[in-house]
Amino acid sequence: MASGIYTDRLIDNGVAVLHPRDAEQRAVIAAIAAVKAGEMERGVGLLAPVLEALARSGATRVVVACTELPILSERIDAGPQIVDPTAALARACVRSALVLPATAAGR
Repeated sequence: MASGIYTDRLIDNGVAVLHPRDAEQRAVIAAIAAVKAGEMERGVGLLAPVLEALARSGATRVVVACTELPILSERIDAGPQIVDPTAALARACVRSALVLPATAAGR
């Protein structure tokens, strides 16, 4: 969040942005650590309440901008729609590659 890579671009495109509160952000960090330790259920237990709180605050989508978080979000049914930026980037790259002329694609 500190880099603003997603926040700035979303705001520039007219999207309202919500961030987790401090305690929720600590839970997100703990959830990431849980994934790294292989403790998926613990991670889900930490992340799910944060997603639910964001939904209660009006979030309809959440960008899970960390490689560990999509692993957990796949296991959580409640809350807002999850956006995995790595998967979104891969889809955009494929779409771009399919419409570019061969010379523009580096051939």
